[in-house]
Amino acid sequence: MTNKQALIEKISARTARIGVIGLGYVGLPLAVEFAAAGFRTTGFEVDDAKVRRINQGESYIPDVTSEQVAESVTADRLDATTDFARLRDADVIIICVPTPLRKTKEPDVSFILAAAENICVTLRPGQLIILESTTYPGTTDEVLRPMFDEIGLKIDQDYFLAFSPERIDPGNDRFNTRNIPKVVGGVTEASTDVAAATYGAVVETVHRVSSARVAETCKLLENTFRAVNIGLVNEMAQLCYTLGIDSWEVIGAAATKPFGFMPFYPGPGIGGHCLVGDETIVVRSTGDSMEQIQTLASVFSEHCDFPKVGDLETRHGEMVVRPNLEALSLNTETQLSQWKPVSYLFRRQFTGNLVTVTTSDNRRLTVTDLHPMLVSEPEGQVRTVFAKDLVEGDRIPIHALAALSCTGQEHSYSTGSVSDLNFGVHPLIEDQVAYASRTARLARAKAKGILTHSGLLITVPVKSVEIKPTTEPVTVYSAEIEDTHTFMTSYGIFVHNCIPLDPHYLSWKARMHGFEARFISLAEEVNSRMPEHVVELIADGLNRQKKAVNGSRILILGVAYKRDIDDVRESPALAIIEQLRKMGGEVSYHDPHIPEIRLEGEDDERLQSIELTESAVGESDCLVIVTDHSLVDYRWVVERAPLIIDTRNATRDLKRQGSAGKIIRL
Repeated sequence: MTNKQALIEKISARTARIGVIGLGYVGLPLAVEFAAAGFRTTGFEVDDAKVRRINQGESYIPDVTSEQVAESVTADRLDATTDFARLRDADVIIICVPTPLRKTKEPDVSFILAAAENICVTLRPGQLIILESTTYPGTTDEVLRPMFDEIGLKIDQDYFLAFSPERIDPGNDRFNTRNIPKVVGGVTEASTDVAAATYGAVVETVHRVSSARVAETCKLLENTFRAVNIGLVNEMAQLCYTLGIDSWEVIGAAATKPFGFMPFYPGPGIGGHCLVGDETIVVRSTGDSMEQIQTLASVFSEHCDFPKVGDLETRHGEMVVRPNLEALSLNTETQLSQWKPVSYLFRRQFTGNLVTVTTSDNRRLTVTDLHPMLVSEPEGQVRTVFAKDLVEGDRIPIHALAALSCTGQEHSYSTGSVSDLNFGVHPLIEDQVAYASRTARLARAKAKGILTHSGLLITVPVKSVEIKPTTEPVTVYSAEIEDTHTFMTSYGIFVHNCIPLDPHYLSWKARMHGFEARFISLAEEVNSRMPEHVVELIADGLNRQKKAVNGSRILILGVAYKRDIDDVRESPALAIIEQLRKMGGEVSYHDPHIPEIRLEGEDDERLQSIELTESAVGESDCLVIVTDHSLVDYRWVVERAPLIIDTRNATRDLKRQGSAGKIIRL
């Protein structure tokens, strides 16, 4: 009997053991569903607290009751563990790890790689691995399969590999794991057969597709469809506000058409870039202390024969997966440099606009127009902007090791050892006090053994930004750096880079094939601006009452990214709160599901949810409905609040009943 036949028989007899890596909104409901169907199921987690709660029969996910968990735990069909060595016992391993969003809408894909590395340690003949985490087309074939093949096992003969996109909708009582159709695509037909049999045992409908790539792209199309349509209505909402028209009424009227229109609604926001080959990167071999400054072209050439090269099956691009390299990277929270592993190296052909950025002391960097650049704010925070959107006067971060690398109008900074470079203060660095402060912080970090290299950050202003179209295709390069997603380039300039998330995975992948997905990028641009638009509505509303944002008491209702859940990831509320605080607003929030939030960029500053009392509402200058949780009595709120900004149309009926004067809707 072949491994395929044996595994399908085990699945049919419910004797196959299921392992689920990641017990969050996706993984826990899936594990509970398999356990309820009679499978012996083990959940793998790095969070000890989650493991303890599952093993005690408790649920921490709103869509799964503690009764459901307790029933399966008591029946000895479900348990959780932090011991990944137990993956060897599983016949089917399903990866449900997150790709968490950063403020730049980019994911940390190291969770997927970490899960795969744990599987590699225990992988044995007769196992099926399924990836459910949202990712770019080709990940299953180009990243996971080479890792598993390298240990000596053969696809179809020894192990099976597939992708099946998660479709969980937290807080949706109508659709759940069992009744949402499951799309399944294997890297081979045999893998599709085994994966389809697995899901067929627990879900009502399984839809097979021809490949893992199709399944990966299916998920991205679903997310892109939503993002583009939300982008459209968000732009319409801004237009309607400008024209004094109620956008919600417009959408409601259009929705009466029984064909050719699908209503989407505005909201406060929703939850691939390269350099030319002669630009440099500071790298060293993993575990080696000898660092080198090399051109991106030479780094890629040295590693293009690396065993894990992923050929993107196009003349436009190549990718090296997990080379044995570390890059000098910038931690934007601490503003200190550190060595981080290089996850990917990229090389492709590019036709479009190249941007050459020149600083006041004549440092230069040439990148593609949509490459994210780091910009330092006066308050010390670091943000990202596209290279094409840099303007004169923006201050960009450089490393102290490059501070004395300018002699007159020319640079002596070139390839070679980092240790050969001089340290000190360049004459054009204006803020000597800030320099002294950072030097002291650097000394403390070195004394604690945190750094093996200088971590001093200095900023210099941009003198000019020159944008020129390419006359013919040019070869460009990039690298993805684990966790921090930054690396140091020519003349010590730090840049940002990472594979984009969800719809923008498609944009990145398309660019690797020489295609620019402009429509998707435009939708993201509109959606990303919505928190800023909400802040403008708040400022306009306060202005009508002869008040400024500065000093006003602003109460945010709801910080979760959607109604009736306790997940704050991707939530536009965080960006709104951050902008209001920068403008001097006294911001508080109430969310019945989220007792505390951590503020990005602050020194571990946290806000606690306040009670929704009569005094809290009545004494606020403005109340902003960001998430319309059903536990809130909006009629009670409207009666007591002096001004309401409603981004979710939660007050639609109340506005018609005489409260229009105090309500501004998106």
